Amino acid sequence: MSTDMSWDEWLRYNIECDCSPDELKAELVKNGFSSEQADEKLQCATDQLRRNELIAVEPSTGNQSIFLPNAVKIESDNVEMYGIDSFLNADECMQLIELIRANRRESTTVEDGVSSFRTSTTCELASLEHPIVKTIDTRICQYMGIDPDNSEPIEGQWYEPGQEFKAHTDYFEPSSDTYTHHLGDLGQRTWTFMIYLNTTREGGSTYFSDLDLTIEPVAGTALLWNNAGPDAQLNTATIHHGMPVKAGYKAVITKWFRSVNGIPRYNKEGNELIKPLTRDGFLKTRVPADLFDTLFEFYQNGRKQSTLEIIPDFISNKNGTQPSVLIELTNELRTMVHDTLQPLVEAWVGDYIEPTFVYGIREYRCGAELKEHRDRLNTHVASVIINIDQEATNNWPLIIDDHFYRRHSVLLKPGEMVFYEGARLKHGRPIAFDGQRYANVFAHFKIK
Repeated sequence: MSTDMSWDEWLRYNIECDCSPDELKAELVKNGFSSEQADEKLQCATDQLRRNELIAVEPSTGNQSIFLPNAVKIESDNVEMYGIDSFLNADECMQLIELIRANRRESTTVEDGVSSFRTSTTCELASLEHPIVKTIDTRICQYMGIDPDNSEPIEGQWYEPGQEFKAHTDYFEPSSDTYTHHLGDLGQRTWTFMIYLNTTREGGSTYFSDLDLTIEPVAGTALLWNNAGPDAQLNTATIHHGMPVKAGYKAVITKWFRSVNGIPRYNKEGNELIKPLTRDGFLKTRVPADLFDTLFEFYQNGRKQSTLEIIPDFISNKNGTQPSVLIELTNELRTMVHDTLQPLVEAWVGDYIEPTFVYGIREYRCGAELKEHRDRLNTHVASVIINIDQEATNNWPLIIDDHFYRRHSVLLKPGEMVFYEGARLKHGRPIAFDGQRYANVFAHFKIK
């Protein structure tokens, strides 16, 4: 052991390196600890590492650059611009289209009000206080990493054949008479976040004349750009034209972000800045039969040897009863879990990975809740939950965000598993478990 490392630190370090618990115990006993003391220290170190699964990272100071998972940067020397495929799904687009269509008024411009310059109709979606609007507004802010207080409410636009929005910029023009009024307390517009809700039959593209760039509307696709340059000065190259619709209709939603000094303040946590490995961030699939049969048999035979699991800030029970117990796996079983899952996870993420941890079989008890969290940065980048057995009165979903901050409820039956990017995506089981038992195995990997 290094002389500048305590035994507790040494244990945590070597457990993280997946060293054998038996070898670690032998080393402790060799250095004067009794067998009971060694067992206690091992358990304490293991529990501490499990507590550390709940990452507590400080928000950004606002100096970080923007980080947009799974966005594609549109190459340009003049404008910072990104495209995002499938930011909204078909059902979300349909609901928003229905709301806009039923609640439209004539569109206006900042300087001229109603005019031939902008002939579309507009819907103040946020004023409807509809749940889908609130959810998507929150998701856009989370994705951008900008506080909602530094943004405008979502607005919907509708274009019939022949309607357009002639060439314009989104920022408030300093030369206008209403400039100071529109700046208000929020300041100048920084980012524009626009989402196409339908694939227009013909026409309706967004044309950036200074860039000679045409973006065709595709349902669910987001287009976003910074209305300022690197020096925070207003960027005239962002001028764009909502071209006339030729057939069908065009529906979009737009959200603008604001800043008093023209510099957006980003507030994502450290884990959110990890590059995504997959499109969605999770995948539900079947457990290989041999692995499941072995784990299930071990669980049935080992339930009586379970130990209490005390992680109060992580797994809790409002009823005051024990929320979970742990059935430790043998080293051979841990190896089998990692060896079986590793090639499958590598196929999912498209990269080589290394095993880090396989925890024992965690059996949740009635009333248990698992706090929503992001896992450890270095060792839990790609993870797997294997459902072993359950006796549940009601379904107990794993709640997980995808890379676009859309919430999902994943239900697992015995013999099913879910791959997930645990360090990057917030996940947990915040609904109290209604049943007798729910048994899972957790396996974790890092990028090689």
